[in-house]
Amino acid sequence: MQQPHAVLASMVVAEKRKTDTTGGMSLIACISNILGLKDTKNISDSSTLADLGMDSLMGAEIKQTLERNFDLVLSAQEIRQLTFGVIKAMEEGTGPSEATSPDGGRDNQETDKNGQTSPVSQDRDAGAVGDGTQVAFSENLMPTQCLLKMKSKSSSNPPIFLVHPIEGVVNALIPLAEKLNRPVYGLQCVSYAPQESIQDLAAYYVKQIRSVQTLGPYTIAGYSFGGCVAFEMITQIERDTDETCNLIMLDGSPLYVSWYTEAQMTRNYGGKSPTGNNQSRDQAYAFAYFGMVCGNLDYKLTAMELEKLPSYEARLSRVSEMIHQKTNYPIDLVAVTAKSFLMKLIAAHNYKPMGKINANTLLIKPTENYTKLQNDYGLNELIHKNLGEKISILLVRTHYRSRSPRFEASS
Repeated sequence: MQQPHAVLASMVVAEKRKTDTTGGMSLIACISNILGLKDTKNISDSSTLADLGMDSLMGAEIKQTLERNFDLVLSAQEIRQLTFGVIKAMEEGTGPSEATSPDGGRDNQETDKNGQTSPVSQDRDAGAVGDGTQVAFSENLMPTQCLLKMKSKSSSNPPIFLVHPIEGVVNALIPLAEKLNRPVYGLQCVSYAPQESIQDLAAYYVKQIRSVQTLGPYTIAGYSFGGCVAFEMITQIERDTDETCNLIMLDGSPLYVSWYTEAQMTRNYGGKSPTGNNQSRDQAYAFAYFGMVCGNLDYKLTAMELEKLPSYEARLSRVSEMIHQKTNYPIDLVAVTAKSFLMKLIAAHNYKPMGKINANTLLIKPTENYTKLQNDYGLNELIHKNLGEKISILLVRTHYRSRSPRFEASS
């Protein structure tokens, strides 16, 4: 069977490891708990996890749970396509339970500095630190260069500026840059960049791009979180000048991150929309996600531990220490990166566009993703109508946060 994707082998689910953190829960019960499903009796066996409301953070938590507690190694895309019937069969030992590589071999194992091993999905880039589903930091965690000249096919024509996703680096956009016939510059979130608000960060980046291109027209592309930063950059350029701009949204929009944060906060508050200002819980879960990405920490247990601590400083210190113990990263570097991660999340969550823009706008989004926004990600309401009733939308044959994005038009 020569398949372009991973093959599932029929195997019996392994006995739980000694490090099991499920409290004796079954595979079905664990996944249902992560998805927030109270009653599974009426769920169709043909329903996929995506159909049942799985978002990117749930996918990362499910992936971690399968690997850590059940010795099941599945890629993000395979998890998304799992049906409830297949999960039942896996638990009973009559269905697919472990992903193998295209040549039939198992995924590799990684060893931390204490000699403990854990599975590694093959959809991670070499040198990248991430959960294999959504976020992947560079191996240095925090970038040291804000405006980075990226390798591309040509040094002629006006440049394009690529704004980083939530992790603050442009590594995920290297394959795209290499395909473009124009100069490409990546904007990265260095530790000294102002991160109190999207407006502050955008203003800083506008100064950066003007250092290499003094006059427009400007072409700015924002990836995921970078979409709201790119939108605000163009808002400020249009406000202060008459220069023409082109905006490219790579699976992002001003509403993109805030939709995710609202959904996760609702989940963290037991399915109810948060009405108060429980900063300790919000910080705990944000840092726990960072810990899961950078140190393979248990998401729920880490969040529970951090929420009990008395202050922001104590939570930051503790999660940094926990990640340091699991990795070779200096604790001070981990702390700076964790702080930056949280600040960007808060800035994007609080960002509200002040008006509409005139820029020619293109939304490029994958055929498969977790987002439950409108088809246009809410962009039509933010573009002046004299440019037409709709923005341009291009579908690409890839899934969200593919480690090797193929920005090709979907047929």
